Amino acid sequence: MPETQPLLIRFGGFELDEANAQLKRHTQVLDVAPRAFSVLCELARRPGQLVTKDALLDAVWGHRHVSESVLKSAVMQLRAAFEDDAKTPRFIETASRRGYRFIASTEPGLGVVSSSRTNGGSATLAAGVPAVDCLDACAVAWSARRIVEGRASSVGSDVRDARGRPMRIEW
Repeated sequence: MPETQPLLIRFGGFELDEANAQLKRHTQVLDVAPRAFSVLCELARRPGQLVTKDALLDAVWGHRHVSESVLKSAVMQLRAAFEDDAKTPRFIETASRRGYRFIASTEPGLGVVSSSRTNGGSATLAAGVPAVDCLDACAVAWSARRIVEGRASSVGSDVRDARGRPMRIEW
């Protein structure tokens, strides 16, 4: 069975960090039971797709003989954490008698974080973009915002990329 990579996604004011087993609302870490957290990770791995009850039970509870009520309870815990409503869901949708679907729209730029070291020892994102390049883009955006807001007059050699090298931004 192939090893899955840990998720790191943001959606609707929440951040799901599978590697650190955390679900955050903005910066506050939410208390979510481990099985409910695992259900969320399984659903979030396949956004917009129906994940059957059997698939979730197998993935989270293994081959133990448990009833579907444990799954229903886990989804209820997640909805409580999200302050979500089953009748008008924003995050987890029920497909009656079949399973569940993760319907939240995720923010671009995050996804599955790869621990593979194929880019000269650097981590890469699922889209194949080196994580360092994403950090460089963030540094540029942050610097540009400071200039626009009038908190900086120019961008010079004090701006550095994720590897600590000076960056020059031309306007």
